[in-house]
Amino acid sequence: MTIGAIGGRRIHVRFDVTCIVGAADNQAALANIETLMLSVTDLLADNIALLNGWTQPTIQQIGNSEMLISQISVELVTTN
Repeated sequence: MTIGAIGGRRIHVRFDVTCIVGAADNQAALANIETLMLSVTDLLADNIALLNGWTQPTIQQIGNSEMLISQISVELVTTN
């Protein structure tokens, strides 16, 4: 997360949102992460800007489990 002031009265916050689903079944994992990504995008407030699109889903080992992961960077600019 990055926080900075813009002109003293506005707050600028930039952070990454990560979606993670189990990757046991490849087809189900892709469907699950797509549903989760769409849900997250729909829930973002109107004053949050998407800095880029979702990253290509990748499989990562977390503990003893393989997980399918995708990220998006978002930015919030608001008055203090």
